[in-house]
Amino acid sequence: MEKFNRLKLDSAQTKAIINMRKEKSVFIALAVKAERLRKQLKKSSKNLFKKTAPKEDKLCVLVHVRGGIGDVAMSRVFMSKLHLALPNAKIDFCFDSKEVFNMIFLDGKFTVSFVLRNYNPKNYDLVIAGSHSFSFDYYEEERIKKLAPGFWQTFQKGLAMQKILDVYTHNPPQLDGLLAHSTVRYGSARVANLGLSTGLDIKQNDRAPIELKEDGFKILKTLGLEGKKYITIHDGTNSNTDISKGYPPRAWPKEHWREFTRLFKAAFPDITVVQIGGSNSTVFDFVDVSIVGKTRVADLPYILQKSVLHIDTESGMVHLAHLLDTICVVMFGPSIKEYLAYERNINITAPSCGNCMNITGDWISRCILNKPQSKACMASITPQTVFERAQAYLKNAEKKDLTQINYSIEDKTALFALQTEGLINYCAVKSGIVRVAYKLDDFKRALNQKRKNIKRDIQYFFGKKDKRNILKVLIHTRGGIGDLCMNGRFFAQIKNALPEAEITLCHEKRNVIETLFSGGGAISDFTGNRYKRKDYDLVLSGSHVYNFDFYKLGRIKKLAPGFLPVFERALQRQKAFRSFHLYGSLLDGILSNFALDNGFNNFNIMGFSAGLDTELPAWEPFKNKLNRDVLQKYGLKEKEYITVHDGIGDCLAGGHNRPTRSWPQENWEGLILKLKQKYPQYKIVQLGAGDNPFFKGVDINLINKTAFSELPSLLQGSKLHFDVESGMSHMAGICGAHSIIMYGSSSEQYFSYPSNINIHAKNCGNCMWILQEWLNECVLKNNPQCMQTIAVEEVFSSAQKTLGV
Repeated sequence: MEKFNRLKLDSAQTKAIINMRKEKSVFIALAVKAERLRKQLKKSSKNLFKKTAPKEDKLCVLVHVRGGIGDVAMSRVFMSKLHLALPNAKIDFCFDSKEVFNMIFLDGKFTVSFVLRNYNPKNYDLVIAGSHSFSFDYYEEERIKKLAPGFWQTFQKGLAMQKILDVYTHNPPQLDGLLAHSTVRYGSARVANLGLSTGLDIKQNDRAPIELKEDGFKILKTLGLEGKKYITIHDGTNSNTDISKGYPPRAWPKEHWREFTRLFKAAFPDITVVQIGGSNSTVFDFVDVSIVGKTRVADLPYILQKSVLHIDTESGMVHLAHLLDTICVVMFGPSIKEYLAYERNINITAPSCGNCMNITGDWISRCILNKPQSKACMASITPQTVFERAQAYLKNAEKKDLTQINYSIEDKTALFALQTEGLINYCAVKSGIVRVAYKLDDFKRALNQKRKNIKRDIQYFFGKKDKRNILKVLIHTRGGIGDLCMNGRFFAQIKNALPEAEITLCHEKRNVIETLFSGGGAISDFTGNRYKRKDYDLVLSGSHVYNFDFYKLGRIKKLAPGFLPVFERALQRQKAFRSFHLYGSLLDGILSNFALDNGFNNFNIMGFSAGLDTELPAWEPFKNKLNRDVLQKYGLKEKEYITVHDGIGDCLAGGHNRPTRSWPQENWEGLILKLKQKYPQYKIVQLGAGDNPFFKGVDINLINKTAFSELPSLLQGSKLHFDVESGMSHMAGICGAHSIIMYGSSSEQYFSYPSNINIHAKNCGNCMWILQEWLNECVLKNNPQCMQTIAVEEVFSSAQKTLGV
């Protein structure tokens, strides 16, 4: 897939999840509109009485950076590139602290003056604002065209990218972590994003060194460091960290610093260890010199410049050092190394957990998994590791990060859940009126669920009770034919974990589940969607992941004590997957991304959610069950015909001309023509139901002419089956039919069977469930769509591998 399309899909998915609750609730929709109107009025009123100064004959630009020292330090590279692109422009800079501005731009390069936050944007021709990415908050196109015609193309390029990144740019800092993950996949990083979002060519490792003034080094004499060889250390805590919540997650434990210092001084007794830091830093009594709280911001570049090595966690000091000659040993825990690291530094990744930046609003002040510091990610970086990397650098050895990453899947799942729930409830983060609407919607949901439970309990009270000493399990599965086919191995996995249990399968299409699961051994009985949950000891429901909707713990302990560890794991994991049960299929897209990132697919993520960590059992419900009478009924002989199916099924009910998973009809007909010319001995049979279009050249049209129970035999008897990812392709998979399956919006890695030949669209794809209408409408509104990029010749060449050349 083209990286640009992946970036667009990530952005579209984030927007869809943020807006999901708004689209499902009138309360929330009205509250969000009211909040948006309030913000617009507030912004308009701010500038209403501000005076507008007359414009100069040169382009006037303002760069407004939000964040801390590190953000301003990273913006210096951007300022240098902007100055090159606009050499004749007047470029001003806005930040919360003039002291920090004076430090980063002490040489007077790239910017004219410092501006306070109460500026009038209309005094400028272009206002560029942001932190992790920039947006053009205000601009006058005509003056840009007139005064900087060479910049116009760059400006247009930046505007186009800002439309894609706007969901992240306009919602900092909560979405900065998602922006990081998305742009790293794209091939960008933190500094590079400043160029990506504005059209400028900026790389992560570009530098804009500060030209220090000679008299600034006098501070070293004052501190007793002049002429000394020293390293600097910094605990990673900044002035914005709320230390009242416990330990800052980016900070390395004090005892680790103590042990590192001991190791370092034993190896390098002639090198002074100097601690730097601000008001929130803990003063270390084991270093040679601690200057925490004893220096001005303006002194920091001079102290760092003379340091032979700076050791830190990912913090503003590291980004400041990148503007100097100083190399750093940098420890990454919550911060994402691939996003924030510089290649010239010695970068160390926490091996046990991490990459949780910006998942919650207070991530920088507390561990969002509530771990004690001794168990947190930064504690897993040992003093010995940091010492060895520092020693290697000082002895001119290789500086490659050799850390073996081994993140716990339970931690990954918990972080994923927090991020998902944060997105779902994002609209309420900064608005009281939206929070009230969310609570009203939650109350309505809880009331509806309570009503359903009371109705079921009444039905149970008046119904017959089963008093047998057998554990009764109900699996309520949702979805279509493909989902049922993929769920089969999970049902067998449940049966293996509860061999003595009586398992009933519930689905709205009883005839379908009876065809698929009768005689398989895992399922004892079948039922439709209406059931009394108290008739069962354990009720599971779901599709891609499963939830224990109801259980009788006493009966489980008595009748299946060996299942208790599985049960307890499942309850823990279900906290993580709670949102997926509440909000349904719209979240299945990010669920699939999580699964693939962590070695799962659609087949084994179900068992994981239910606490089952065992291997998936084989499930071949139609092995050696070919019904030749079915083939004879349609004038077919085993392995003497080819089946085709276009994957549309019932999707056209929405009124769209062609669902996104389908291959163009002209391509199908071109393939059929080639097959008939090359392999005239095989009949071409078209399968399908609903509104499937009939393909020219097909020998036997079975659209809407077969019973569902006949399909397994028709697929098993086929020499080769052609399809897109669909319910029929999954049925072919469990039947063991040789198949060529085409993937576009669906994920090949998530859905495919090892026996298939899989072909994926070239330019785009993997957009399933990003929007509710993804099956019927291209998420990116692209033309041509992804499936059109799969050529007839490619599919035919793949067929020759099975049919022969």
